[in-house]
Amino acid sequence: MATQLQAAGFHAVSEACRITPKQGRSAGVILAWRRHLAVTHTQVPDDKTQTTQGRHAAITLRMHPFGEIRLHTIYGWEGQPNQTKQMLCDILQQRPGTGYHIVIGDFNLAVSDSQAWAEQE
Repeated sequence: MATQLQAAGFHAVSEACRITPKQGRSAGVILAWRRHLAVTHTQVPDDKTQTTQGRHAAITLRMHPFGEIRLHTIYGWEGQPNQTKQMLCDILQQRPGTGYHIVIGDFNLAVSDSQAWAEQE
């Protein structure tokens, strides 16, 4: 897929899907952007620290007049809302300097859990 994205004029950062304990596949995450965008940093956690749960990838964009924007894509922990909430807290502690965080993806959280977490943080 990386070759196809490059041929179409994109860069990408991704975290691969995982094989679950039941030998199924759990979704991966990807961010793709056009080459002309001012991406200053990419992040994919060290694969050795990852489990079959929870995935995260991020890029930092420099956008005038907003400064740095840290764009994150996540796949939350299935059936473990506290783990997903901790992942979100860890992400938001990575200060993007003078800019903002945007977090997208499949949080695997019930709406009530998402709202309660957002109100706390």
